[in-house]
Order: sequence, then structure tokens, then C-alpha cells
Amino acid sequence: MDVIGVIVLVIVLGFPSFLLIFPLAIIGVVTTIRPWWGITALAALLPLNGLASDLLVAAGRTDTALLVGAAKDVVLAALVVASFTTGRFRRVRRDLLVIVGGLLLIGAVAAIWTPNLEQAAYGWRNDFEPLVLLLCVPLFVTEHVSRRIVLALAIGAQVASLVAVTTWALGVSWVYTIGRLPVPDGQVFPASLFVAGSKWPRAFSPFSGPNELAVAMAFAIAVILCQRQWKWRVRAMLSVGPIVAVLLAQSRSGQIGVIAAVAVVAVWALWRVSKVWAIAFFGLVGVVGTIGAIYYASLHQGADADPSLGGHADSLTRSIALIVDRPFGYGLGQVGPRAVRYMSDSIQVESFWLLLGLEAGILALVLFVTLLVRLVQISLRARTLGAFTITAVLAASLVSQLVLPTLQDTTVAYLLWISVGIGLQAAGHLRPPPTTGPKTSPIGSPTGRAITRASTNIRGWKDDYNKPRRHSTTG
Repeated sequence: MDVIGVIVLVIVLGFPSFLLIFPLAIIGVVTTIRPWWGITALAALLPLNGLASDLLVAAGRTDTALLVGAAKDVVLAALVVASFTTGRFRRVRRDLLVIVGGLLLIGAVAAIWTPNLEQAAYGWRNDFEPLVLLLCVPLFVTEHVSRRIVLALAIGAQVASLVAVTTWALGVSWVYTIGRLPVPDGQVFPASLFVAGSKWPRAFSPFSGPNELAVAMAFAIAVILCQRQWKWRVRAMLSVGPIVAVLLAQSRSGQIGVIAAVAVVAVWALWRVSKVWAIAFFGLVGVVGTIGAIYYASLHQGADADPSLGGHADSLTRSIALIVDRPFGYGLGQVGPRAVRYMSDSIQVESFWLLLGLEAGILALVLFVTLLVRLVQISLRARTLGAFTITAVLAASLVSQLVLPTLQDTTVAYLLWISVGIGLQAAGHLRPPPTTGPKTSPIGSPTGRAITRASTNIRGWKDDYNKPRRHSTTG
């Protein structure tokens, strides 16, 4: 399935030199032999993927930058291969397999509407391929391994937050260093890197943009808060760096995501003490959040209107009308910021949910929402803090999913589904391993029937032995 991601990169690159392909082959072989190594490497190094790509492109090494991005596709392909060769794929829960498989299939069918096969493959890679991690990660992660992966993710988040603070302090000069300014030919001004009316850029490195940085840090905070093996003060200290990065990114969706993650973890902790207090706190957070949103919107009307709020509202309204007009979608690779690579008149939408609906149709949108609901159900039914990671991570990403296309960035999507996969492992949501020997029912099998007959005979012999005997007398 995710081999399409590798194929499209080969198409884009043509046939790069052996020296560039050889490291990818090594990565694939190692991940096939030790799958959890690949997952751990993704968790630790993915945050730096955007920074490496920016620096390589600025240095004129575009081919190398593409191969750096291809490393995660190779790891994912190796995980799929390992899941089949080891027979572990049979342990995937049928409900998740049906939903995720349906999404992957619908996404592939949507390629019919795309005139360019390469563009369709690129769109499938960005929007649907990362979902494969949701099936593969729990297959190779044990409780011990999950702690290592979480530690790698936490270290990656600390490094990413340090890079964000350092590059933000450099100001506009950093934007020139990575080649975003001056604007290259054929590209538009990177307005998303600046707040309206400000000449100082928002924090965005090592990710591709400020919103991507903020939501990825929100994921990391959610995962860190759900680690019972760490004391609360350790979790708080590990959350400081990512919170600073979110604030410097000036991303409202990221800030709301952090608040949502902290709030749901607090509700979980209160639920263990008192259900009444947990429900009351949850209701209070909801009321305060609603009042705050209304108050913020009222302050930014008229002459003080926030252009981004109006842009979000207009984009959502227009996109819903487009989905109604084309319920089967417009085709892969034609919607979202990544579509600009192939067409200048692509459909731009500020919601990942609506992006899926516009590309692959209403059914894809419905299946994606169904997947999120099912994941939350699994998380809550497990009743453990580790499994609650799923709910915390999805809460941290919900606003970003609704109003931004951040999940079209594969780095962000990979981090999301790796985090959810760790929660699935903690929830124990796997089918039991297949039995290797013959079934041994105490009644139905030949051995069971023989044992039953033998025990019956023994009981009969005991009864015969214990019967009183008549003694004859002779006169």
C-alpha cells in the first residue's frame, strides 16, 4: 500500500545515483529486521525532517532533500513487509482494519478524477498513506518498547523546541538563510510565517510552518502527560519547552490543542478520584471555552477584524458548498497546499476533514470521523492512562484538523498516528495470536473424548469395588 509513496519518489527523482539510494536500502533492511528501531527513529528524528529539507534545498541539493523525505516512506514500507512476513498482520483488529482499509481504498479510487498519475500518487501519499501506521505500530510495540519510543519522542520534542526558540530569535535573517526569502520564482510570499502587521516571523522551524510546529508540540505534550512511569514534576518539566515553542509560533489552534490536552488529562485524573468533580470540571472548561471564543470573536470585528478568522470562515463555507456539488470528490493531489506543486488553480481549504471530502468524497470524510470516534471508544474502555493517550492526542489535534490542513504535512501526520499507535498498544487492542497446535477441547476432541470415557470407567470401577458384597455360608 505505502509502496506507492516510494514509487512516486522514484518517478520524481528519475534514477538517482546508487550512493543516494544505498542508505535508503539499509534503512529498509534494518527496519524489516528490527521494526521497533524504525518506529523509534521516526519518533525521534521526524521533527527535524523539515529543517533538513529546508537547508538542503537552500544549498541546492534538492535531490538529497527529497531522499531525506523518502526515508520515512521506506520505514513505513518496511513495517508493512515485516507485518506480513512475521504473520503479525493477522492480529490487527477487524474494526480498525475495515475502517482504515476502506479509507485507503477510497483514496486510491479517487485517483480516477486526477489527470496525472504522479500527482494522484503524491496526493495519496500525503493524505492517506500515514494511516497505515495506525495498523502497524501496535503490532511491533510492547510495553517496554513503547517506553523507549515515548522517550525518543520526548527527546525529539525538546530538540525541536530548542530549534524553534533559537531560529525565532534570529528573526527574518533565518527566513533568508533557508531560502524562503527572497521569494523564489513561481512561488508566493510566505505570509503564514508572519502575523498580520508584524515584521518579525513566527517560530516555525524545524517544521514547515508555525501551525505544523504548534500542533506537533501539542501531540508531544499530550503523550508526555499520559506517561505514568514519570513523576508529575518530570512531565511538567518536559512540557515546558514544547509550550514555549507553541507560544512563539503564535498559533491559536496549537494553543487550544495544548489546553485541550491538559484539560482531558485533568478530567481523567479527577475521574479516578470523583466522577462528580470530573464532570463538573469538564463542564466548566466547556463553558469557559465557549465564552472565551465568543468574546474573542466580538473583539475582532469591524475595523479590528482578524483577517485569519474571516479567511477560515470563508474557506469552510466555500468548501462545504464544493463538497455538496461534487460528493465523490475532485481527485487526489488537487486539494490543499501540497497540490500547488502540480497545479496553480488547486482548491485551497483550511480544514483537513473537508480536504478529505473534497479529494475523495463524502464517504471518505464519514469514514475518517468514524475512525476518530472508534479510537476514542477504545481509549476510554481500556481505563488506563496509557490508553488514554489516544484521547489526549486526538483532543490536542482536533481544532487543527477542523480549521487547518496541517495533517497534509506527512511529518505531522506520522507523529499523530505513531502517538495513537502507542495508545493502542497500551489498550491491548490486538486480536489474540493464532494457535499453532490442534485444538484441544475437553469434550469435542478425540483426546478429550478418550479422557472422558476413561474417567467414567474409573468411576464405575470404584463403584463396583465399594459395593457391599454378600458372603455365602455353608452349613
